[in-house]
Amino acid sequence: LVADTRTLLYRELITSVVSSDDILFGSGASGKYSTIIFENTGGGINGFRYRCEVHFLNIFLYFGFVGVISYTLLLFIVCYQGIYNSKNILAKMLSLLIASRILLSFIEEFSQYDMNFLFLVNYGASIFTSI
Repeated sequence: LVADTRTLLYRELITSVVSSDDILFGSGASGKYSTIIFENTGGGINGFRYRCEVHFLNIFLYFGFVGVISYTLLLFIVCYQGIYNSKNILAKMLSLLIASRILLSFIEEFSQYDMNFLFLVNYGASIFTSI
């Protein structure tokens, strides 16, 4: 519980993105970052990894600073609308769930675009913005 396993990911990914001048708009959908620790293990292929365990780092890798700001702004607006402007208890609970996932995204929210992600983000965003 006391081992710091995320600082290395932040350092490697941010250093790689800065060195490739992809800070503003990212590397695109097939973006990769250079790694020393995960040379050919842990998802590394020939010294590169195509994603990591931290969701916001993946967004930064693929979409850059613009993607991180727009994604965060969208989720904060959705959470605010659901918590403060909704009279529905289910909408408030889903907003709190999305808010907790925002906090977990800085630590360990693995980017998987499955039904859980689609339900929470897309369905939640459509409900809360139409209130």
